[in-house]
Amino acid sequence: METDHHLELCRVLTDHARRYPLMKPCDAVKLIFQNEFGGEHLIYEPNATLAWLRAERAATPTDLSVAPVEDIGNGMVRVALAALEFSDTALRTLNQDFFRSAEIHQGRRKTFLSKLDALRTLTEQRVFDFTLQELEAYLERYISEGCCPLSHSPTYRAAYRPAYRVVRRSASLVVLLRELEQLQSRGERAVVAIEGRCASGKSTLAAQMEESMGLAVVHMDHFFLRPEQRTKERLAQPGGNIDHERFLEEVLLPLAAGETPVYRPYSCRTGELGEPIALKRSPVTVVEGSYSCHPKLWNYYHRRVFLSVAPEEQLRRVAGRDGPEQVQTFRERWIPLEERYFSACRVEERCDYQLEL
Repeated sequence: METDHHLELCRVLTDHARRYPLMKPCDAVKLIFQNEFGGEHLIYEPNATLAWLRAERAATPTDLSVAPVEDIGNGMVRVALAALEFSDTALRTLNQDFFRSAEIHQGRRKTFLSKLDALRTLTEQRVFDFTLQELEAYLERYISEGCCPLSHSPTYRAAYRPAYRVVRRSASLVVLLRELEQLQSRGERAVVAIEGRCASGKSTLAAQMEESMGLAVVHMDHFFLRPEQRTKERLAQPGGNIDHERFLEEVLLPLAAGETPVYRPYSCRTGELGEPIALKRSPVTVVEGSYSCHPKLWNYYHRRVFLSVAPEEQLRRVAGRDGPEQVQTFRERWIPLEERYFSACRVEERCDYQLEL
């Protein structure tokens, strides 16, 4: 029986054969190479690859007819430089996505060689414009030379002018922002959760989305338990220190019904609920903060994003944000509570995007 991965690869190869009919054997093999290995062979030093990326973008004319994000299977995508208006900040972000993807995506030669069988099968079925004999002649030479990274054919380059970076979809901030822009432009109603470790950049990312894209933002800090709710039994539950019942009733259920949520934000400073506020109307609403992906809330989101941060950097950011005197409190209380919740509910691994900003 064919595996799901084999079927996915056949779909990707067939789709690319349709969109790029002038593909040669090396172009199809390059696609499979990127499907398996991503861009790890191109990783050198961040500043060097950023300079290369800037130069390539400057030499690439903008072409909005090109698909900005192209699926190549196995969780990998090509981000086209021609299709997006990249500021230098966006280029730096894409470069970071590129490095992050290479760190977490590791391919295997044995798996790569087995994937070539899908190409042989489709070539025999005349999906491509080259013959099986031509493919086998190319593969014999290519494999004997060690299956090295390869370039597109001159024919492919002349016809399609490829300029892109291969990244892992779930590790790309550029891909996430592009997806949210598409939802926003189509007017589709969606709710996105930005979950993650404290001081990982959740509030900063949400603020950037609110400012640059006009998205509505809700902060989970407004739904921490009030003092009278903090029972021993409740706090013993993973993620139990958030009032997920009130959040569901006042925010997620109204959004699901197409209504405008009105809620009273909790203040950690006063320990009381504030005056009611109405959420700004927007096709896409962002919920940011720890515990936003609590199991009771999970199914109400269209996308879930997890932000991570290295332990040393996390404490450095806490000290800069809350003051050095708060570091011990976070280390001994808040961070362990979060980590217990992340582990018990398998939050990070289940999210659609895992980013480190």
